[in-house]
Order: sequence, then structure tokens, then C-alpha cells
Amino acid sequence: MNKYEPCPGDRPGISQISTRFGWYLVVAIFLFSSFIPSLSEGFTFSLTTSKPDYLRYELVEISVGLGGIWGTEIEVKGRVTYEGKVVEGVGGEARIGFHYDPEKNVYTGFWPLPWNPRPGIYIVEVTVKIPDYQGVLVNRSSFEIRGRKAYEFPQGFSVMTIETLMDLTHLPIMDPMGGRSDWRNFTRWADFLGAQGIFYSVGWTIEGEVSPEAPWFETNLKIYPRLAEETHRAGLMFGAWIGGYLLWGSWPNSLGYKHTWRYKEGRLFRDHHISLLDEKRLQDIVQLVRRLDEDARVDFIGIDYIRPGRGGLEMAEEFVDSMQIEVPPQWKRLNRYEKMRWLGEQVKAVDSASQTSNSSPIRQKWEWWLAHKSSTVLSEILRKANPHKPIFIFLLGWDKGHDHGQDPIMFHDAGADLIAVMLYESDLPRWKAILDLWSKYLRGDEGLNLLVGEMVDASLIGKDEDYPAPAIFTQRLTGALQGISNTQVRGLFWHDLTRGNWGRIEPHSKEEWLIAGATALSKMNQNLTTRIILNDGKVKVIVENRGRKSIQKGTVRPLTILDSKVQFPDSIFQLPVIPPRGMGIVEFPFRFTQESIQTSYTPIFQSIEQMTAFEIKTETDRIVDFCYLPLQGMENSKFEIRKDELWRRNSAHRTFKTRSIYGGGDCLIVSMENGEMARGLSERLHFLDYEYYQMNPKRITLTILKRYKTLILLDTSSKDLKSVICNTRSSHSLLVQYLQEGGKVLLHDKNPDPIGLKGEKVGKGRILTANLKEGIGFLEDYLNWLIHG
Repeated sequence: MNKYEPCPGDRPGISQISTRFGWYLVVAIFLFSSFIPSLSEGFTFSLTTSKPDYLRYELVEISVGLGGIWGTEIEVKGRVTYEGKVVEGVGGEARIGFHYDPEKNVYTGFWPLPWNPRPGIYIVEVTVKIPDYQGVLVNRSSFEIRGRKAYEFPQGFSVMTIETLMDLTHLPIMDPMGGRSDWRNFTRWADFLGAQGIFYSVGWTIEGEVSPEAPWFETNLKIYPRLAEETHRAGLMFGAWIGGYLLWGSWPNSLGYKHTWRYKEGRLFRDHHISLLDEKRLQDIVQLVRRLDEDARVDFIGIDYIRPGRGGLEMAEEFVDSMQIEVPPQWKRLNRYEKMRWLGEQVKAVDSASQTSNSSPIRQKWEWWLAHKSSTVLSEILRKANPHKPIFIFLLGWDKGHDHGQDPIMFHDAGADLIAVMLYESDLPRWKAILDLWSKYLRGDEGLNLLVGEMVDASLIGKDEDYPAPAIFTQRLTGALQGISNTQVRGLFWHDLTRGNWGRIEPHSKEEWLIAGATALSKMNQNLTTRIILNDGKVKVIVENRGRKSIQKGTVRPLTILDSKVQFPDSIFQLPVIPPRGMGIVEFPFRFTQESIQTSYTPIFQSIEQMTAFEIKTETDRIVDFCYLPLQGMENSKFEIRKDELWRRNSAHRTFKTRSIYGGGDCLIVSMENGEMARGLSERLHFLDYEYYQMNPKRITLTILKRYKTLILLDTSSKDLKSVICNTRSSHSLLVQYLQEGGKVLLHDKNPDPIGLKGEKVGKGRILTANLKEGIGFLEDYLNWLIHG
């Protein structure tokens, strides 16, 4: 007997099996045949979403039930529509894929919302195709996308930050008003800036300095009550923030946290960010939030570093399952580290060879996923801590936070009442890109409360060669008022006290950085605007009243003095009465000297350029303003260009919308021969944001030019134009580059139509050559073109 043959009686014979199988087959055919008519008679399948409505950081989960039918050949597909149009999800994905879940006996699919989706009712439509059934089954269901109601912050709410591990109560801090140094002067800094609050870094976790049982640096926890009390004594509000998912210090990894995984150049490694999945860290943050919420001395609670940095790869499997990611065939056979390595290669932020950004669909999905997880973590912290005070979050300003796993709209819906947008560590091209991305991203109806902040750091900001770093600091803050969101920026923040005292501020003084910050913060004022104009070696301050009431009393006080013969602080000048929509002018006898500028108590650092600054006060308002002026005899100074206004006002109240190429100012006026004409025109444009130069236009750089929406060249000639513009047909021409990015050029020429450019479109911009009237009377003819043309 063959040992592989079955023994008689060991198991049913072939004839027995055939008989039983035949009966099973008959029953199955009968059941399926009875089911098929039900399909043809209008069989429908169940279609549900996990919730009836979703906030803008959540992932929509969709379930399809087919009764007992399932199989690999069944096709289940879905899509989402809004107002009758198919909606593409993140990464350009319009299709929803489904997989069978045997435990729930349903097909499950996930739909990641687009970035910044419009609130409203969305329709999910699912089609099912079953083998042997002629036709496609269709079902539809609806869900709502909504935004969380915003906390009401007043317009102009601004703060000063303090980020430090030093014990401030033992440090002498100078008095901006000229008094003695004392630690309590931190409130006088905030008062000089015009801030309504102070935000202080309370929660630091430093390896080697703390323990798993007490994870927060003791010094900051010990002194914050004294700082809060002093802040309240000064009439200011106090906010305390926590460093969330980032550790400092050495690398003993002794605190019991799970660090996030990163990938670079083929290698996996852990960094100082804590994984967003770490339960211990979440609970530690919850406990500190509760402590701050119970402390009556704290008005706001903040969290920083809710992001995975460049990591997050420990979430690879969950990401792949939820975001419809196509994986290699051997995916299920890969171990955890191989999956992280594969994903790390796909989603790496920058191609090191070409230095170009990774904008692939999988990278876009990864950024959305990380922002979704960061916001989910914030929501979970607030759910468990249940604070009753307003919550603020710091968000990286580069690309709206997306490339670091953050999003302002997601954070808002997850519970952040105030979002502090950090413009830090950006040179001029990156700053331009930041404003451009934000202005294209936000519609203005998202319901956000944004604070925009810049960091005091001359080494970083000073990379721009055209202006002193404090002037650029002011421009970045005030330019962001319009460039980021004209309707949702509630205020600004000045970062921070420790950098302003002991950071990289030279060659500029503490006073310059304070004045630059006070100027920026006071630009949130809706009733007054100011300009400082240089004329024949003298300084003139123009105050515009945009309010509905006359200004009966007001003063202009110099904060810096160019002439040492003028006594400080007795040099206070009275403003004339200014009617509504009118202007008041105060002209000062100050002239340039070779001496250092004097403040009330100390000379400012001697440099080629010098700051002149003023404080304007009325019965209801305060404005600080400044500009840098060159010294006599310094003709070769790169700051010899005489500037008027380097920032952009908030123009929400205007009936027209003006905008530079990237949110800097409306109009740049250049005169080759007639400085008075340029100055006169600039004063006629007092309701726009402008700057005027009396100089050879050859001195204009593209950096300067691209700060403005419109360029006006006055009293030019064909020869001059050619020397400035070079060949206007050349792609290398400064003017052509400006026009290609959307700039507008108005040529006030001595000769009619000198080079045939009248009304010509170049790239996204326009250039107009006009045979204009004498003087500045042409303004009324071409104002509409300047704004709308």
C-alpha cells in the first residue's frame, strides 16, 4: 500500500465528498440566485461617515457595508463633492480607496481634507461594482466641515516675549525711559513697545537638569509668579508657555520619553524631538497646563514645539494605511525600520543635490498628516487638561508651518485661540516667499487670531544689504500685516527681551531695536499714521489723522537727537490741530552731525547711518516712528539713499485694495532731476504707502524695487531711461524682472512715447509711458491706474 494513499475508513471517500459538495453547491447557487434579483430590484448598500461633522484638522472616515458580500474582486470607490464639484484632497488625490475590514464586516476608506477647506456641506459618493452583476451600485451621504468659533481678541493686541533660562530677578535690565537698571524694568520694555501683554517661557525640559518625575526646569517655575505679579502691577497681561515636544541639553535619554525618528542620507536616527505618540509627554504637558490654569496670576497658556520637527517616521504604518499611499509589493514583509527608511526616502524635505523642495504627492500628504497629528495632540492635551484660559500656540511661519508639520487653521480648530506666527531666520528672498505663500493661502474668512512676530537678531536680519537691520525688522512686521492677512492679524509680537539685551544686536543698540519694535507695534493704530521726511538736511514729521474726530492736542517728542545742542528731553513740540482726514506737520531744526545720536541717557552706537526717532502722542493715541539718515561727508555710504517710509500700513478700512509684489508698500517714486517734485508727489500720495528717492535711478537695486507695487519715474528722458532700464526686451533687465513678477511702472517722460512702451504688458505687470502735464497735476489722471490698472 502506498503510504500516501488514505486508508479505508480513515476519512470520507471521494464519492462521499462529491455528494456533500454537490448539496452545498446547490444551496449556494440557490442563495446567490435569490440575491441577484434583489440587486436588480434596487439593492442598496450602507454608507456612513464616522461623524456628522468634522473640524478642519480631522480625517474623514467612511464605512461601506455590503451585508455579507465581500471579496477581492469587488470594487469600492469614492469621491467627495462640494457645491456640485469634485474636491481634490491633499496631494491632488480625488479618489477615495477602500479596504475590507473583516472584524467590522465593512469596507473602510479615509479622506484627508484639503488644506484650508471651505466650511459647508460635502457629499461623499461611493460606487460599488460586484462581479456577475451588470451595473454599478451608487450611494451618497453628506457630512459637514466646520470651523471652531474664534475667541474674540481686540485688533492691535500685541505682546513682548521673554524666552530664557536665566533668572531675570537677579539681572539688571536697563530702563528705556532713562532710569536706573533693575530686574523689574522688563515691564517698562513692554510698555515702551506699546504691548498689552508679556509672554514668558515657563516650561523647559533639559536633559541632565530634570528628572522623569519632575520634568520642568525649576528656575522658570520658581520665578514666573513674581514675573506675573510684576506684569499685572504694570497693568499688563501675563502669558506662560510650555516647550512641548522638544528637549534641550545633552543626550542621556534618561527621562523615559520616546524620541521621534528621522531620516537623512539613507540613515535613520533619533533627534531631540519627542514622538507625538508619546503618552508620558502628553500627560506631563497636561499636568503643567492644569497648574497654570489654576494660577490666577496667569492670563494666557501657551504651547510651543507641537510638531515632530523633521521626524515622525515612527508613524509610517498608520500614515500609509490612512492616506492611500502606494507601497512596494514587499511592504508587508518589511520590518518597522525598513518601512521607516522607505518612507523617509520618499518624503525627504529637500533634495540635497539640487536644493529644490520636494513637492511630490506623497510629500504633500506627509505634511498634511503631520499637521493633522500635531493638531490632534493639541486637541487631546486640551481635552484632558480642560483649561478655562485662552490658549496660544507658536507656529513656524515658513510655508504656513506645513514643512514642519503644522497648520494655523488646524491648530485653531484643535483649540488654539491665538496663533503666534514666527517669521524668524529668514533672509529677504525667504521673507518674500513667506508673505507670498500666506497671502495666497488665506481667504480672510477662516476665523483666525494671528500674532506675527520677528526675532531680534542682527546677524540674520542684517543679510539684507540695503537697510539697517532694525529698519528691516520693522518692515517685516508691518509688511506682514497686509502680506499675511489683512483681516486676521490681531497684533504683533516682539521676540524677545533676552535677545534685545544680550543677543546679537550689534552694530545697533538696544534702543534702536526697542524703537524699531515700538514703531511696528504702533502701526496697528487705526487712527494715526506718520511719516518722517528728509528735506534740505532737516527732518519733518507728518501726522495724518484717519479718525472721524479732530485732533485738538498732540505732541511730538524726539527719542533721538541729531544735534547735541538740543536739550533732551525738553524738546517736546506741539502738533497743530488736525481735522479728520487731514495732516499736521512739525518741522525740526536738527541737522546732521558727525557725533553719535543721543538718547536720554546714553549715546547710540556710532555707525555710518543714524536713527532719528519720534514719539507722537494725542489724547487717545501713541505712535512711534523712525528713519535712518546718513551723516554728512559719507557720500559712499550704502545708506545714502534717502528713505521715507519702509513699511506698509494696515489698509483694511480703504475702499480699494493696494498691494506690492509681496506686501511691502504701494508706490516707489524716483526723480532724476527734481527732488521737490518727488517730495511733492509723495505728499499728494499720503493715503498710500510709498517711498521717494531723489537720486540717480541707477542706484536702485532689484531688492529695493521689489518692495513696491508701482514704480513712478519722474522727469526722465529717452537717454536716461535706456541707461536705467538697459534693453527692456532683455530678460536680464532690472525693470523687466520687476514687471514679470507683477510690478507696474509709470514713466513721467519729457518726450512723448520715447521708446514705444505705452500701455505695454510685460509678464504679470504693466508699463505705461505718459506725456504728462506739468508739475504733479497728472496724479488725478493716473491714480486709478496706479491702484487698479
